[in-house]
Amino acid sequence: MPNHRLKFKLGVPVIVLRNLDISIGLCNDTRLIVTKLGATFIGAEVVNGPHNGEKVSIHRMTLEPPSSACIIFQRRQFPLCVCFAMTINKSQGQTLSNVGVYLPIPVRVGTGQARP
Repeated sequence: MPNHRLKFKLGVPVIVLRNLDISIGLCNDTRLIVTKLGATFIGAEVVNGPHNGEKVSIHRMTLEPPSSACIIFQRRQFPLCVCFAMTINKSQGQTLSNVGVYLPIPVRVGTGQARP
């Protein structure tokens, strides 16, 4: 389930959490940039894959938690999540123009070993 409260602004990168419409490129893990915000829809532009640059409209949908949950409930929300950073598993198969790497321990040049 996505977060229960979503705060989006124009220009924020988001990722699609469900397969919505494969024919227009709205598949799970597709990255979008928000271009319009409405009460019941979000306008966005696809930024990866074969549909790069296309404008799409995302509407709210009914989401349910997995069936193993003790309490059964439904809520209507956008199947999106803010995507400023992603794991290596989510980025496989995507072309990225810039990549940031977090190294908590400095690495020696040439040896590939961490400093003590």
